[in-house]
Amino acid sequence: MTEGLGDRLALVTGGASGIGLATTRHLAVAGARVVLSDISARRGEAAAADLRRLGLDVVFRHHDAGDPQSWSALGGHLKAEGRPLRVLVNNAYSGRAGTALSLTPEQLRECMRVNVEGALLGIQMAAELMSEGGAIVNLSSIAALRPAPQNLGYAIAKMAVIQLTQAAAITFAQAGVPIRVNAVAPGAVDTHALRSTLRVLRPEGDGDTEALAAMAAATPMGRIAQPTEIAEIIGLLASDASGALSGHCVIADGGALLVP
Repeated sequence: MTEGLGDRLALVTGGASGIGLATTRHLAVAGARVVLSDISARRGEAAAADLRRLGLDVVFRHHDAGDPQSWSALGGHLKAEGRPLRVLVNNAYSGRAGTALSLTPEQLRECMRVNVEGALLGIQMAAELMSEGGAIVNLSSIAALRPAPQNLGYAIAKMAVIQLTQAAAITFAQAGVPIRVNAVAPGAVDTHALRSTLRVLRPEGDGDTEALAAMAAATPMGRIAQPTEIAEIIGLLASDASGALSGHCVIADGGALLVP
């Protein structure tokens, strides 16, 4: 369990489901006050209410991570919290299935808008609001680290997230600003989003169940990760226990990149 987050203010974008929801819960259990933001007001309100019923300090804010005006409004809410932001998890994403022959410019722009521009806008906001220093964790993917011919837009965007992470880490460090920036690149994680993507990419057969089993079999550890496991890694990077880490991308893929 992550320690050292007591009473800190954290923001998790795309926090209403999957890795984002698991991270919101993990940080809140560790003592943080967590602002959960999401494009879906319905899912976000429900998720925050569920966590509050568990006694956790979570509030929801509606937010489009790829929209500068939405970031400005969210920044106003965070300032009204009366304490500095200490943790930012840029988790909101947009994924578009498509190959080099089928991906449209509009689909690629949407991937870049949410995944890359969203993370950039979050980092720039954090530079203003993290007056006492803090930690930023960006979500990348192993799709950025190997060919992903069926999911090209997503892979391109997640590769850019790694470059953004490294550049921001250097920029803050050279300016003497105590903000660390790291990334996590998960492999297959058992989320609703992954299952939905698999049903699009592999409509034949047993859909997501069959595809998940194939993914697990192809992973050296013999299974795919759960959202809570990725949340543990994010929590570690957000905590003081990772005080010497900045500019790194932690690969959490069960060893998948080690095999052809």
